Amino acid sequence: VEGAALTNDPLLRAAASEALTEIDGLSLAPGASGLGGFTLLAIETATLGDLPVPGRAREQAQRIGRSLPDADDDAGRLGLALFARSIYGKAGGSGGAQMLAALAEHLPIADQSGQVNPLQWFFATLALREAGGDDWQRWSRQLQFTLREALAVAEDGTAWLPASRTRHADGAGDAGDVFATSLLTLNLQAAYRYLPLAPAR
Repeated sequence: VEGAALTNDPLLRAAASEALTEIDGLSLAPGASGLGGFTLLAIETATLGDLPVPGRAREQAQRIGRSLPDADDDAGRLGLALFARSIYGKAGGSGGAQMLAALAEHLPIADQSGQVNPLQWFFATLALREAGGDDWQRWSRQLQFTLREALAVAEDGTAWLPASRTRHADGAGDAGDVFATSLLTLNLQAAYRYLPLAPAR
């Protein structure tokens, strides 16, 4: 979807349109790792790129963030709800402030076993980037530190995030290191790769 929006390539647009049709009706509930957020991001990217979005999918996307997660929910749920509120212009109220305060208590740090969770942190990263200010700076600094500490570095300087140090990467099988490193990259480039969505609303 993003490639189609950026390049306007006919083949990519056709593939993106088919993919958007497939996600129509899928649950966008914010799971423990914010998985529904990738569908939300595809829908919003498609909208910015003038790709057709099925009506039911858009309706579901707009429902994300209407109910507030509990303050002790994980960063994935909090981040997705706040990100959804941001892009739909609803993050400025007390609910948005509550989620920002809750995310401040869920900074991205490795767990007791030394594992990191970039899948869970991704939408919190996007949400805090939208929010900006001290909250974003604090999150970004901690995120960079935590992910750098988790890297493995070979003698030739090649760096990657091992699946063994990454939650949810074990399901990727032999591609676990690639999956984990891709999640790390998504988080670290969020500040540079994604245009702020909130001002467009």
